[in-house]
Amino acid sequence: MKKSITILFIIGCFMFTTALSGTAGAKEIVIKLAHTTGIKGIKGLTGEHFKKLVDERLKGKVKVQHFHSGQLYGNAVKAIQACELGAIQMIAPTTSKYTGEFSKLQVFDLPFLFSSGDQMLAAMKSPKIGGKLFAPLEKKGLKKVALWGTGFRQFFNRKRPIKKMQDFKGLKFRIQASKAYEEFYKLAGANSIVMPMSEVYQALQQGIIDGEDQHWNSFGSSKHWEVAKYATQCNYTYTGYLVCMNKKFYDGLPADIRTELEKILAEVQAWNWKIVDKKVAEFTAQGRKAGMQIYDLPAAELNSWKKQTKPLLEMYEPIVGKDIMDAIKNL
Repeated sequence: MKKSITILFIIGCFMFTTALSGTAGAKEIVIKLAHTTGIKGIKGLTGEHFKKLVDERLKGKVKVQHFHSGQLYGNAVKAIQACELGAIQMIAPTTSKYTGEFSKLQVFDLPFLFSSGDQMLAAMKSPKIGGKLFAPLEKKGLKKVALWGTGFRQFFNRKRPIKKMQDFKGLKFRIQASKAYEEFYKLAGANSIVMPMSEVYQALQQGIIDGEDQHWNSFGSSKHWEVAKYATQCNYTYTGYLVCMNKKFYDGLPADIRTELEKILAEVQAWNWKIVDKKVAEFTAQGRKAGMQIYDLPAAELNSWKKQTKPLLEMYEPIVGKDIMDAIKNL
């Protein structure tokens, strides 16, 4: 009898010790978030906010490592591929960076299609638009987890004010890898060069390029006003960040952690969209202070640009899908 009690006691102690060691030894989940934008831009600030909330609410369970400014991957396309393969867990490139694999996402690169950030967000959230556009991501191992905004792209250059479409003629503009962007500059009579964001400042400084289409958050956080003194504000395209996680990693998270992460991601997205206009206004003011000449394209001229670029929308309708284009027009 005593022997049986002793054996049961030993087994009980072993199970208790094992349970404790299993709890204590539980590995902290690491989320590596990588992107190419500076930490002072809206993407960098949003990434830091995400990291902060995770640390506050999932401390000891989940840790976010925020690799900004191209610290892991100087090229956003490489970061996308790394996330697909599971080498990193989270990315936040612009929609343009995905278009090599997902051609329909070129819809967000088409000129003057959206009139406000709210309209862009509504499109990305819509089952008839974003729902159809983002579904193919999962076949490549990506899970869309958030949509971050950063403002409309404007035209910046170092040579002259751009007030009419013909003012583009002969200028060399840096673009993201996007066929739609290439077609716009071809239509405007300018040359386009695909180049990583990290190389743009020096390329402007050395005259390798004359300008760039960029949103104020990246332009300002990188201090490109030191090498590009002219800006034309016309809300060319709206840059949205499509935030994804590796699908296998996301699906493999414990249910309680995944639920809390979803709540945090929703809060971070709402926070991001609230500060977009504020940051754009701040960087625009800093640009003026730095001596930039900022030209606001009049409504009549903007309408002229829209008419001149309408063939691009018609060209891309078969690629994007008439159903999606019609849904955007009906927003």
